[in-house]
Amino acid sequence: MASLERIRTTWLGLVRQQWGPGPHMSCLAGMDLLVRELLAGIDLPEPYLHEFGRRCAVEEFTLDDAIGWLTALRDVCTRRIRLRIDDRNAVVTLTLGWVDGTGERTARAHSQVTSMHVLELRLHQQYDRCAALGVRPNDAHALAVFEADVGDLGRMARAALLEVIAAEARRLFRHGETISATPTGRLVILAERHARLHEVVHRMVAATNASPIAAGTAVRGWIEPLANERLHLDSHMASLSC
Repeated sequence: MASLERIRTTWLGLVRQQWGPGPHMSCLAGMDLLVRELLAGIDLPEPYLHEFGRRCAVEEFTLDDAIGWLTALRDVCTRRIRLRIDDRNAVVTLTLGWVDGTGERTARAHSQVTSMHVLELRLHQQYDRCAALGVRPNDAHALAVFEADVGDLGRMARAALLEVIAAEARRLFRHGETISATPTGRLVILAERHARLHEVVHRMVAATNASPIAAGTAVRGWIEPLANERLHLDSHMASLSC
């Protein structure tokens, strides 16, 4: 077991060295048990490789990244483990898992509100994309934020109102935007900046306030600018989650 722990630690260090810090490190660390069981070789490797690819896709990482991380893992393994995790078959199995995860993520994106963790992951990806294109993040994207005064509402009434807000968000933001909810019930949407974004926000506020379920409450919405420097992202996410 000590040897497997050294392999895992070395692998994570190699990934950090080659890909840098970021949300992918949390994703890979979260697959600790899966990786341990894959390396231990108690069962056939295919189910673990499939699940590895599926989780990478669900967390919105590319297939190239997933294959790269698996290759890095094989590179630090013993010869016995490398032979068992055959390179070609491993990539095929991982790819099938990634395809399944992509389908799962797409279906979820059309029906569910995601967590703030997923929003933060998407923001990191957009910062990377803007850096590659030479574009300022705040020129390309913004956060549309919605919240309701639910202090006097009971638990069921509050849940119903938040679902009304989420339903309006899915109706008006229907081009693949990431829609996330904070633990306090605030809705945060990562949207592309365009000339009608303010109008869309105003329409959503008007529609939710017109709902009978919102009677006696006030739904507010605004556009939150993105910091052009990634180093401010953590504090920005923390302030939105309060």
